[in-house]
Amino acid sequence: MPNEFQIPVFLDWHARMLRLCGRLETDDAAKLGLVEAMGKTRFTFTAGEGDDAQYFVLFGGSTENGDRKHVHLDIVAARHLPPPPKNFVVDEARLRQTWASFLGERVSVAVTGRFACKLEDVPETSFVKSVRLTAKRGDLELEQTGADFTVKTPAGSVEGFGWHVADNGTELWFEVEFTVTETIDPTYATRLYARANSLFRSLTFNEVTNATDK
Repeated sequence: MPNEFQIPVFLDWHARMLRLCGRLETDDAAKLGLVEAMGKTRFTFTAGEGDDAQYFVLFGGSTENGDRKHVHLDIVAARHLPPPPKNFVVDEARLRQTWASFLGERVSVAVTGRFACKLEDVPETSFVKSVRLTAKRGDLELEQTGADFTVKTPAGSVEGFGWHVADNGTELWFEVEFTVTETIDPTYATRLYARANSLFRSLTFNEVTNATDK
């Protein structure tokens, strides 16, 4: 069986989830038949053990107008979220075999990356804390607990991100979204994770990273 995935996808504890909603460019009936066969059944398997485990979830999808070209791959960190619901189909062989059939295909992929970190670890000079509003009005204290932003790059692409402080007041939850055209291959997920992680770390920890770094 070929190496369909570069595992692990997440390399540190901050990553919670990576959602890859890809729309196939192909009109190949056999490929689209695989999407149709998956439907909304979620095939899953677990890589790793304990808190380091990562859940891989694959399912098909379509738009309201019946465009059945959507291939969804989610990777979820076990340390942050519970195991997939029991109605998920645990079938690693089926998942890998199906995914292998899409290798080499071009997709327009909507990426969502979710991360978490300790609020106290975020530098005061970071973008997140520098735009976070706090104020006092008499006996009232105002403290901003979240925000959403849109970033327009020189290349014309649009990326979105948002953050909010968890209910316990000690964790920062961060989400980034962007859409790119990519080729499905064994490093598909790790490349897109690296890009999402790069934006997360630059805006929370002032780190300048190369989005292609693994």
